Amino acid sequence: MSDLIVITHRLDIPAGRQLAAQWPQARRVVVCPHLADRCEAEGLPVELLRLPGLEVPWDAYRQARADAQRLQGRLDEVLAVFDPMAPGCDWLQHDLFYTLYTLRGFASIWSRAVQLHPQATWHVPLPDLAFRYGCHSYLPALSLLERLGAAGRPLKAYGHALPPWDADRLPDLAALPHEQTVDLISHLPTCFYDHAHFEEALVASGQRVLNLRSQHYDVPVERLPSAPMAPLAQVRAALAPAVLDRIETVLVAAAEVLRAGLAPFIASPRYLAPQVQTLVDLLRRQMVFSASLATHFDHRPARTLVLSNHDTGLHGPLLSHARRHRSKVLLVPHSKIFNA
Repeated sequence: MSDLIVITHRLDIPAGRQLAAQWPQARRVVVCPHLADRCEAEGLPVELLRLPGLEVPWDAYRQARADAQRLQGRLDEVLAVFDPMAPGCDWLQHDLFYTLYTLRGFASIWSRAVQLHPQATWHVPLPDLAFRYGCHSYLPALSLLERLGAAGRPLKAYGHALPPWDADRLPDLAALPHEQTVDLISHLPTCFYDHAHFEEALVASGQRVLNLRSQHYDVPVERLPSAPMAPLAQVRAALAPAVLDRIETVLVAAAEVLRAGLAPFIASPRYLAPQVQTLVDLLRRQMVFSASLATHFDHRPARTLVLSNHDTGLHGPLLSHARRHRSKVLLVPHSKIFNA
């Protein structure tokens, strides 16, 4: 019987190094060539676990898209109580898809790996955080552990802490000059190649532009006025109590939808609950931004929105706002390389 130490992300490397010292006879394995290179660069030689079949990424992508769209449809029924313009604007779709893509993809990978190594004892570093887009989480390791448990295979899980997420922040529209008139709202996260070109075009348009920054993947547009960023709690505190009550009531119903939608993919209630709560927290951030947007701009909406085609959490509320006021929306590519 062999021992396998499984590393699923660069942030597992310190835990993998500790396990390698405790189990020097164990094979250290990864399923990603890029991660294998990273491990080698950090002085931890690993073996790339080769699995049969090349269809995993496409099958998982296709299935996760369908899963996310179905779950979004059920979530839209709940969100319509908060904003009748929300259905069809994919408020949580980006986060739902990548959560489900991670679950679908690793389920397929690990099912094959477990079959190929029936005599192995698996040593699995298990991170402590739920999944957020762009961040490591317990989902890859949990998917392996659940399949090992179901197959009755020997396993050892080792919990380890990830760096905490940054506190949520939003554009602080309450900090803008009172009764500021805006013709065009721009929001251009991840446009790292072309932000200067877009900035030049927006300046040359002669319109009164307000740029909304992004907490993640923000790009500099120095010549455009931007709303300052503020902690979520500060933006939330500026809303009317009745609005806050409505948000929390809708979130209770949204949590039930998300729990039912993710339960087929996460067997353990211990790990299902924080993953659901993470998505609920992301949805709360969107709803607070939506309410702030309505407070400050529903009576004088911008007639045009220019958005990158990469959602970082604000697109759903912005698209709903544009739909309500029949504002034009121009989506620009966020990358010269990939724009799926």
